[in-house]
Amino acid sequence: MTVPADRQSVTACVLFLRWREAAAVAGPGAPREQRLLAMARAAIQGWAPASRVVLEAPDGLAIVATVAPAQAARAARRAALADADQSVTVAVHHGMVEAQADPQGQARLRGEGVDGAASLAAGARGQHVLTSQAFRQALAAAPAASGRRAVLRNVLGLGGLVALIGAGVWIRSAREAAEAARRPAVLDLDIRPWGDISVDGESKGRSPPVVKLSIPPGAHTLEIRNGNAKPLHLELELQPGEVLEVKHVFAGPPPTRPGRRRQQRGLLDRFKFW
Repeated sequence: MTVPADRQSVTACVLFLRWREAAAVAGPGAPREQRLLAMARAAIQGWAPASRVVLEAPDGLAIVATVAPAQAARAARRAALADADQSVTVAVHHGMVEAQADPQGQARLRGEGVDGAASLAAGARGQHVLTSQAFRQALAAAPAASGRRAVLRNVLGLGGLVALIGAGVWIRSAREAAEAARRPAVLDLDIRPWGDISVDGESKGRSPPVVKLSIPPGAHTLEIRNGNAKPLHLELELQPGEVLEVKHVFAGPPPTRPGRRRQQRGLLDRFKFW
C-alpha cells in the first residue's frame, strides 16, 4: 500500500499506562506524574531511542514501540513491578499506528494500535496487566522487526526519535474512546404522583422535582417508593451514555365505601296512620 508523504503508518506494540479510577480521584499532580514517568522509564530501559516514543495520553501515558512483542511483554512486566500499589493498569496491544502532521506542524499519532490499547486499559476490571488477542497472536508469531525502527523514525518526522512526554503530542482518538467509556448513563424519570428514588441503596432524592439522574454505567438496583404503596424495584444494566426512560404511576389508596346509616325514627314514625 502506498502511503502519502504526509501520512505514514507502521505496525507497532503499544503499552498504555492508565491510572485506575480510584487512583485518578486525587487529580493530576507532580508526584503522580513522576510515578508514571518512573514506570515508563522502567519499562523502556535498554531500548534504543529510535525504537520507541512515549506520548502524553488521557489518564496516563502511551508507549509506542517497534520492538519485538517479547520485548514489549517484558516491558509491561517491568512497568507493573515499578507500580508497587497497583494503582495503574498496564495494557499491551499490537496494531497499526499512523502519524500525521497537523497545520501547526506537530505530529498527531493515532490508529487502531493506539485505540486498541486505550480501550483495553479503560475496560480493565481490577486487572493489573492486560494483553489483547492481537498482541498474543503477534507474540506467538514472533514477527521480525527489521526495518521498522527506520520506518517509525520517518513516520514521526522527528529526526532523532526521543521521548515526547508532555510536549504537545496527543492522541485524539484514544482520548475520545477513554472518555466515551466513562460517560454516565442517564435515567429519564416520569414518576407520578411522586416517588423517593434510591440507587444501590443510596438516596437520590424525590421525583419530581428530580426528573433526570446520572449514574455510572454498569449494574445497578433502582428502587422507587411512595409511602405505603408497593415499591417499584428494577435491576438495571446500563451502557456508557445510555438514556433509559423510567415511567411509573403509583396507584392511590382504594376509595372508602360509605357505611350504611341507621335511620333514626321519630315518635310519629312509630304509629301507622290510615
